[in-house]
Amino acid sequence: YAFFIWGLIELYEATFEIRYLREAIHLNRIMLEIFGDENQGGFFYSAKDGEPLIARMKDLYDGAIPSANSVAAMNLLRLGRLTGDIRLEEMAEGMARRFVPSVAQYLMAYTQFLQFLDFRIGPSWEIVIAADPLQEAARSMVRWVQQAFLPHKVVLLKPPGPQGEELASIAPYAKGLEPLEGRPTVYLCSKFTCQKPITDLEELKHALT
Repeated sequence: YAFFIWGLIELYEATFEIRYLREAIHLNRIMLEIFGDENQGGFFYSAKDGEPLIARMKDLYDGAIPSANSVAAMNLLRLGRLTGDIRLEEMAEGMARRFVPSVAQYLMAYTQFLQFLDFRIGPSWEIVIAADPLQEAARSMVRWVQQAFLPHKVVLLKPPGPQGEELASIAPYAKGLEPLEGRPTVYLCSKFTCQKPITDLEELKHALT
């Protein structure tokens, strides 16, 4: 579940097809329901309705393959920032409090979890591009945001029409973010507080670097 949700988030930010974001949210809800530990935070490796075991294991060690808990923590944080759902961020914060004492004892064993903590500490950005994706100026902005090394970011593309309305239903904070004078417009936000809108590519590059 955790790795598939991670892939769906990446697919959304690569293609901006809203079905990927919608499915990531749906599967994350299922993962919380059947694997989540409501008492101590984090996720078990076996489902609550699965075969009875002597113990339900919960691992954080990031080896050659990151642990599902480390990936799930980042998923919660990114989905919380993408949608504005503060409950998801609170769950991610709970995982930080729960696991940091263990991580601090041997940092090299928890490299994926450290990436989550780095994103959490920030500064991080919510970037909303309000534009018709068929416009060349919009494609240039999207291309630069995707190619730039900005590890502490989430990106939404809000097109006009029904697709933009659907996105706003998933991420209500983006509802009022519209193109200015018909030009592709980027809203650079941090913790959902946005700076002045940007309509020029060079200004966008300057703001993000």
